[in-house]
Amino acid sequence: MENRVSPKLVLAFYYPWYGNPEGPSARWFHWNSPPGVAYDEIATSTDYPLLGPYDSWDERVIRSHIAMAKAAGVDGFISSWWGIDSFEDEAFKRILRVAERENFKVTIYYESVRDMNRIQIVSELSYILTRYSHNPAFLKIDGRPVVFIYAVKAMGRDLAFWTDVLKQVEERTGIRAVYIGDTYDISFLSIFEGLHTYAPLWIDDHMSMYAEMAEKVKNYIHPEVLEKGRAARRLWCAGVIPGFDDREIRHPGTYVSRKGGRYYERIWRAAIASGADIVTICSWNEWHEGTEIEPSRE
Repeated sequence: MENRVSPKLVLAFYYPWYGNPEGPSARWFHWNSPPGVAYDEIATSTDYPLLGPYDSWDERVIRSHIAMAKAAGVDGFISSWWGIDSFEDEAFKRILRVAERENFKVTIYYESVRDMNRIQIVSELSYILTRYSHNPAFLKIDGRPVVFIYAVKAMGRDLAFWTDVLKQVEERTGIRAVYIGDTYDISFLSIFEGLHTYAPLWIDDHMSMYAEMAEKVKNYIHPEVLEKGRAARRLWCAGVIPGFDDREIRHPGTYVSRKGGRYYERIWRAAIASGADIVTICSWNEWHEGTEIEPSRE
């Protein structure tokens, strides 16, 4: 098995899907158009960002986000990505450009909950790797680009599906990426080199669950992979979240109190105690679900 030193990273899920008519995107996007946006509230946002209803294409906003994140000890963003030439794809080009200047790391959160066939997924992942992964700001572990994939079991996709997809992507691009899947199903470690969970709200006892998962992930060895001489110790990613409140966009919605920061701190303690290779924060700026750690008026 290849030796792998724990990267010890703190990464935050980042949403580059906000636009307003005064910004570079020249349109309302995700904030909701007026009267949904006013000085005192944003109809689709639980809280009100200190930067206001900003535009994700604005490099001044990106630079501010990176400065705030670095000051808070965040090493990089995992940027939500929704397809080639999408709003978020255009935003990522700008994020990567600013991150390179600011010595900050970014990668893609491949949004899988879309109606896509195998060919489209292979095409999109190949595009991400060939278009972006050579940039020095693109997150790498062991010199290899890292891509996070959301909800790997969505749309009935199983282990065989992803094994075939990732094999095709490597054959097409010649790039051996590190994929980290959103699942706690250990069998997926035969193809993914790490596991994470996006929003760990469903876990009652984070301390016990994270200790158990850390042991399973770090001790995982797949004989068939090992025979190929390409196995490395798998990466354990522990997720943290400050709270949750999506009642502005869903009815009746879900509410998990932040408890004045105590909920967040409790999960952080569990993540640290588990010896996580990577801690993922849900989220930097998912304002619709109230999971943001980006500063708000509140």
